[in-house]
Amino acid sequence: MMGMYCYSIMHVFMFSMLLLTFIHKTSGLKCLGNLGKCQQCNNNVTHCIDTGYTNTFPLQYIPLTTTDVIFTGNNVSRLPDNIVGECTGSGNRQLKHLSVLDLSQNHIKSISGQAFHCMPNLKVLNLEKNDWQVDHHVRVFSNLNLLERLDLSDAFMEWVDSKHHLTKLVDIFYNSDLSELQELALDNNELYELDDEFMQSLCTLRSLNVLHLKNNKLFDLVDFKVRCLQSLEFLHIENNQFPFIHKELREMLDTVHSSQATLGKSLHVGMEYNPFNCDCKMKEFHKWLQLTGIVLEKDKLKCVQGYPTSNINKTILSLTLDQLQCKPEMTPSRYMEPSYTVLVVVLVLLSLLTVVVLYMNRAKVIKTGRDYCYTPCVKSYGNYKRGVSSVSGNTKYNYSSVEESVSDTTPISA
Repeated sequence: MMGMYCYSIMHVFMFSMLLLTFIHKTSGLKCLGNLGKCQQCNNNVTHCIDTGYTNTFPLQYIPLTTTDVIFTGNNVSRLPDNIVGECTGSGNRQLKHLSVLDLSQNHIKSISGQAFHCMPNLKVLNLEKNDWQVDHHVRVFSNLNLLERLDLSDAFMEWVDSKHHLTKLVDIFYNSDLSELQELALDNNELYELDDEFMQSLCTLRSLNVLHLKNNKLFDLVDFKVRCLQSLEFLHIENNQFPFIHKELREMLDTVHSSQATLGKSLHVGMEYNPFNCDCKMKEFHKWLQLTGIVLEKDKLKCVQGYPTSNINKTILSLTLDQLQCKPEMTPSRYMEPSYTVLVVVLVLLSLLTVVVLYMNRAKVIKTGRDYCYTPCVKSYGNYKRGVSSVSGNTKYNYSSVEESVSDTTPISA
């Protein structure tokens, strides 16, 4: 009996502790006034996830002590001025403690030039998976002088050429002070070229440590200005269209790595899942992989194409230089020989088919030929002999032309 009593007391105690723990954990997850569907956690973190909001109005009322805002999965096509707080006119609600702003997956198409002007100490801005059409608001990041991480992965409107977005980003970088930016993500944006102008603008990001370019359509980085990115430690170019890494880029990467080595650091480059072509053009890249001190996932670099075809699906460094061969070039005669053979065969078959058809229909062909050629020829010859001319359906025998020609003949004098 005593044991049952003790068991009951312990059961009640454990249930009470679980209840108190639940109350403690959920006490901060409550809606505060005008926050509506959002949740404010301990006056520091605001969550507005999949609420269905079509504007950012609820963020105007978050506490000034807020450090993190997670506003994702909504349907906000435009970000207006001062999406949080108020720092114009008589209002003075700057969120000086706000350091993280996540606006991913909101279908954002347009961003006002002053959208982020009331968060002077923001360090992380996430605009991933939106439909932003970068426009003339070149000062959109001009107030984010302490920004450390900017995520623009899959952030741009798809039906607009990615080169247009990059051109606008150049203006934005030049009109902002992003000297504290350490990480920039441009993954999944269908980028097929990073021109010299864009690369030059990256030089304004003097603290850039990590550059994400994964899952794009890049096949080269000819204008890559890595020498001005002396803080770069991580470059991600995985899942692009590189057949190999060309000499100029290899040399620039080695230069950055040497610079990092003097500081006791290393350059890390991710280049897996590219369609590497393992033929004779790969030889210099193959040698470089064996010698470079850059940190790479070398064992994950596979041949997607190659010659001979036995190289396909093998890792690059599992092949010897002798196995990287040039595909034989076909001379014009060798290239055209199969075409001539096919043409001759087709012509022979057509000739045989024609002969067979004519033979099977020979009676009809002969009769048609007689009707078409023999009768008109005979009539024409007869008309010529008779000198017949038809006038109004009446036949006349005309010899005047012959007589005239005879009368006009001048006798030859002896």
